[in-house]
Amino acid sequence: CVLNAHGTALVKDGNPVSQAEAEKEAKQHMYSPWFIPFQVICAAVLFCGNTVTPTEHRMIEDLRKHWSPMMQRIWTQPMYCLEADQRGVVERAMLAQVPIRLTVLDPSFLGEFLRPSGLTFAVCFRNWIYATARQDVQLNSGLLVALLSEPHTPPHWSRYLESHPLPPMRALLPRIILGASKEAGSTPKKRTPQQAADVIVSSCVRHLQVPDMTLNEQSLELHFLRSLLVPSKKEYLALPRAMFKSVDIWAEAVKVLRRAAEKDTDEAQEAYLDALEVFSGLTGSIAKEGPEVADALATGWAACGLFEALDTSVGNLVKIIGVTFTFILMILVDDVIPRTSQQTQGLLRAQFPRPHLASGLAVSHIETREDPMAQQTNFMSRIEATGDLDPGNPIWRQAALEMLGKLTEAIGADGAGTTPCSRSDCGDRMEVWRKVSCKKCEAQFCSQSCLDSDKAHGRACSGAVKNDLNVELDPGVLATNREIRNRQFVAYSILSVVLVLVLWVSYVVLHGIWSLVGGLVWRTAGLILTPE
Repeated sequence: CVLNAHGTALVKDGNPVSQAEAEKEAKQHMYSPWFIPFQVICAAVLFCGNTVTPTEHRMIEDLRKHWSPMMQRIWTQPMYCLEADQRGVVERAMLAQVPIRLTVLDPSFLGEFLRPSGLTFAVCFRNWIYATARQDVQLNSGLLVALLSEPHTPPHWSRYLESHPLPPMRALLPRIILGASKEAGSTPKKRTPQQAADVIVSSCVRHLQVPDMTLNEQSLELHFLRSLLVPSKKEYLALPRAMFKSVDIWAEAVKVLRRAAEKDTDEAQEAYLDALEVFSGLTGSIAKEGPEVADALATGWAACGLFEALDTSVGNLVKIIGVTFTFILMILVDDVIPRTSQQTQGLLRAQFPRPHLASGLAVSHIETREDPMAQQTNFMSRIEATGDLDPGNPIWRQAALEMLGKLTEAIGADGAGTTPCSRSDCGDRMEVWRKVSCKKCEAQFCSQSCLDSDKAHGRACSGAVKNDLNVELDPGVLATNREIRNRQFVAYSILSVVLVLVLWVSYVVLHGIWSLVGGLVWRTAGLILTPE
């Protein structure tokens, strides 16, 4: 009736429009049938005080009784909720606002969402997939990431979950992924698990490209994807497989990484870490796939500019100690490179070597270096005692440096392991990531022991000095060190001259004072004759 009434009021060039045109025009201005009553509920819970009154408590209890059929209605009849226009944005945002606010007013309402037959998380996840603006993206992903990632779990949830633990991820994850199981439309077609996973990844890519997304919002989006990925490596293998084959997700993650590296704030460093952890989150899962998947992943990582971005932002990278970067390199060295084609290895080879990246890792490791044996013992004891990988341990920087060298050699990058040790009877090849050089003649050795024990070199080069750093630094780092030493020499020279002048002036002053005091003493004693 509404459509017909609206259609009779429309004219086009003085002529009545057709029924189809009237319906099309009317639908563009209509919301879903359940929108108005749900909007009333949304306004009610949003304008409640945080301290619930008896009347508000009765309202919450009534909502609790009817919540399940409400979600069932919205799940089966989304209507315009999945449209890409502003109507859809409003409806999708509202459907996340109400659950978020209800758990603030009464944390036990979370138990209603966690019922085995509950559809709240499926509805919100479907809304996240079809989200097109900042509001509906962030509200829906914010609700779900609070469920999947402990650092994002609000305190009022944590207090409730202490006495009402979450169900195991094997039971919880399918309730969320259900939101991606069907296409939109009047007769929704069911997706296969792999099709659903592909939609999840492509939706995340689209969200990262939404105009005016802040760095914090992009960081949350990547954190949400990784929070889905971690349990999916056991419970939903289609998701990591979709990420392996996606080129766009890696390109968007690198854009976030570069954007974060431009800002010197704690929030930017957190975003930098979230971008890196999307890459490292694949640890262990690629080994279950075939060579074609390894080729696809290596191609995506080579094309997205990851290593160039890390090279230019090594200052940010070393602040993370190295565990995340180490896992990224381990994926390539252990699981990807051995199964990739020569053509794919050529794509990776073009990205290496990275001497600036290696020297940055080396310097950061040296600055925090402890006794190696004590460091390793402490590291292993922590892992054995707690199962924690101890990401704050500086040993991860050394591990990252070594894995970078292994990767460079594994792909046969220029200069990797091709230069022989200068010691004539050694025969070993020098690793590109670690060399020991004579400071006077610049002869290169594969290890410090070879430099120390090469008697022929010692006789030929009397200036052979032990290199305690055990690494070849970037030329820019060496130039900076030379400049610092030159400045120190000039400063010490000036200081010496000033010191000599001060001592000379002090001597003159003291000598004059001594002469004056001596004269007074002699006069007082009457030993100095004075004319009558």
